[in-house]
Amino acid sequence: MLLGSLAWSNPGPKEFESFSGDHLVQLLSQEFCRGSSLPLLLNFLTSDCPELLRSQQPALASLAAASSERLNLGLLSVYRTQLGGQRVLRHWPLPIYSVITLGVAGQFFILNTSVQEATDPAR
Repeated sequence: MLLGSLAWSNPGPKEFESFSGDHLVQLLSQEFCRGSSLPLLLNFLTSDCPELLRSQQPALASLAAASSERLNLGLLSVYRTQLGGQRVLRHWPLPIYSVITLGVAGQFFILNTSVQEATDPAR
């Protein structure tokens, strides 16, 4: 009975997409909306960096879902996400984010997160 309820409540890709979009908004807000992390030009263009990122939650959720692989084990799922490394501006590469997330019993738990600075191919 317990195994059946776990399998039934194994969160699927749509739930993961919503969860990962919310998590990405939070992560990017911490990374880019404090102090002088944004390039000077972008600081002039936005007065509320966290709100700007929150407004992009659907796009970030789609990006995270497209950058993730799901291992469905029936009772639970393991999602492996890797995104970033692109250049937003000429001298501003995005870091590479890798996240391993466990989905079980209708919940998500982040097991591991790593951030790696993007390498500059021009160097």
